[in-house]
Amino acid sequence: MDISLNLAQVLFTACLNIAFALLVGMLLADRALAADDRAHAQARQPLRLLGLSAACVLLACQWLELALQSASMTGTPVWAVSSQLITVLTESHFGAAWLLGYGAALALLAILITHYVRGRALRRAGGAPAMSTGLWSLASLCVALLALAKAAVSHAADAGDLSLPECVHWLHLFATAAWAGLVMVSAWVVLPELRKHATREQQLSYVNGLSHSAAAAFLVVLASGGFNAWQETAGSLAGLTLSSWGHILEFKLALVVVVLVGAAINRLVFLPRLLHNAATLRSDLAAQDRFDAAYVTFLRLLTLEAGLMVGLLATAAFLGHSAPMP
Repeated sequence: MDISLNLAQVLFTACLNIAFALLVGMLLADRALAADDRAHAQARQPLRLLGLSAACVLLACQWLELALQSASMTGTPVWAVSSQLITVLTESHFGAAWLLGYGAALALLAILITHYVRGRALRRAGGAPAMSTGLWSLASLCVALLALAKAAVSHAADAGDLSLPECVHWLHLFATAAWAGLVMVSAWVVLPELRKHATREQQLSYVNGLSHSAAAAFLVVLASGGFNAWQETAGSLAGLTLSSWGHILEFKLALVVVVLVGAAINRLVFLPRLLHNAATLRSDLAAQDRFDAAYVTFLRLLTLEAGLMVGLLATAAFLGHSAPMP
């Protein structure tokens, strides 16, 4: 395969992975913020703009992915691949999966635009209202279909449509997006906004929920990822030690370890400090300063984790375009 074509596919798949994770994280964060709280409404405003931007990037990356994959499948130069697109879409498994994912992405963008327009009409004091339960459920269905479309063109699909490996990989993609997306949107949008607009009790409530939700998502990532690795290598260590896929996986695991170290410090050191100081906020002015200092450090570590999550999602794109066995 043309190396430049392969690298381009990896690049745009990485962008697609990041955009997908931001969309999942945005939906989860929107649900975690109180619907009737003004401080949370302030945090929701940049959150929904992030969601719209991620959806647009996702759609653009899907078109680029289609063009590059069509060039790879047909041997046609990228600049002349337009004549092959219909054939790829109608006569290949990749085309069917792409249409499912693109339709889901279009529907998701329509939902986010609807939410944005309604929010502009209903917003109070510059904030943004929560997404309605109906719209949120439809948006969640769309991201589930997007994850299914991604799983359908992965190595797991070799076992057949809706096979156990493909379903487990679908769960892995969803859990990874939830874990990475929650960390990224919380570090880049929600926690900075809560620091400016929310009470310390509201800040603590979100941080505590974030810690538990991210930990739960990671456990699902760990279990499904272990199954995927075993399935891809057919239980043989040769796939880990003798292939580029195995080396990339090892690098990804190293990134995961670094992320976990930061998460463990936040969960075991700074979250207890926040909880301890929150108990005496009203009677102890010094506790307020200690709370603020712990919150800032928690946010800094979370921001570092968010940057590493970008690396993890990019590494996952490399894995998807590498052969599991030597």
